Amino acid sequence: TIGVGIVFLISTLLLVIISGVWSLVFYVLATVSLGLYTINLDIFIERISDDSMTGRIRTIRLTFVNIAILIAPLIMGYVVGDTNNYTSIYAIAGIVFVPVLFLLLSNKNLINDGAVAYRQRSLHSLRKLFSDRKDLIRILFTEYALRFFYAIMVLYMPIYLHESIGFTWPTIGGIFTFMLLPFVLLQIPAGQIADKLLGEKEMIVGGLLAMAGFSAVAVFLDSSSVFVWGAVLFMTRVGAALVEAMNETYFFKQVDAQDMDLIDIFRDIRPIGWLTAAGISYAWLLQFSIPSVFVLMVGVLVVALVPAVQLHDTK
Repeated sequence: TIGVGIVFLISTLLLVIISGVWSLVFYVLATVSLGLYTINLDIFIERISDDSMTGRIRTIRLTFVNIAILIAPLIMGYVVGDTNNYTSIYAIAGIVFVPVLFLLLSNKNLINDGAVAYRQRSLHSLRKLFSDRKDLIRILFTEYALRFFYAIMVLYMPIYLHESIGFTWPTIGGIFTFMLLPFVLLQIPAGQIADKLLGEKEMIVGGLLAMAGFSAVAVFLDSSSVFVWGAVLFMTRVGAALVEAMNETYFFKQVDAQDMDLIDIFRDIRPIGWLTAAGISYAWLLQFSIPSVFVLMVGVLVVALVPAVQLHDTK
C-alpha cells in the first residue's frame, strides 16, 4: 500500500511539470497505482468486517471518499476558472496525498497486515464459480452499468453544460458539488437499512430507475436554469448513490478477504467501464451529437435492470 501510494504521489506531481507523451505515461501510472491502492484498502477493511455490518462499514468508507469527491469539483472550478490552468489541479492532488502517506508510515505497526491465505483459482475454476453463483455475475453487471454511467457523465456532461447550455466553469463546479450531495447524505442510512431491514436488491433496482429516468429527462431538458439542471442532476446521483452503496454492500457480503481474485475483478469493472464507455462513445459521436450519447447511457442502465431484478436478496 505504501509502495503504490508513493508511485501515485510521484506520478501526480510529475504531471505538473511534464507534457507531451510522458504526461500520458505518468497519468497511466497514477491511475493504475490508485486502483491498486484501493484494492489494498479493500483487503484491510474486509478483514475487520462482519457480514451483519458490511452495509454500515462499506458505506462509511464510501461516504469519506465521496466527501472528497464532493469538494473536488468546487475547488477545480475556481482554480481552473477560465484560465485552463489544469496543471495546478495535479499539484493540489499530490499535496493532498502527502498526509495519507504520513498516516500509513506513522501507524504501520497498528495495521493488521499479516499473511492472508488468498484463494488461488484458475480461469476454469472462476468460470465454474460464476456459473454456480450467478448473483456474482449479476452484481458485476450492475456495477458495470454504474461505471459506464459515471464515465459518460464525467466525460460529456461538463462539456455539454459549458458548450451547449452556456454555463461557466465555476457555475458547473457549483452544480456538480450540489449534485454530489446524495453520496454524502444517503449512503450511510442506506447501508443501515440494507443490514437491518430491506437488503440491497430493492435499492439497486430503485437506484437504476432513478438514474435512467432523470438522465432521460436531462437529454430533452430545454432550460438554462442553474436550479433546474442542479435538481435533475441531483436526482440522477440519488440513484447512483444507492446503486454504488448497495453494489458494494452486496458484493462484499458474498466474499471475504481471501477472495483477492474476486475483489480484483470487482474493482476492475471501474477501468473496464471507463475504457468501454470512452471507446463506444467515441465511435458513437462520429455519427451522432453529444446529447445522443446520454441516450446510449440510458439504454445501458435499462438493460442493467434485468440482472438487478434477478438478484437473490440478502434479506
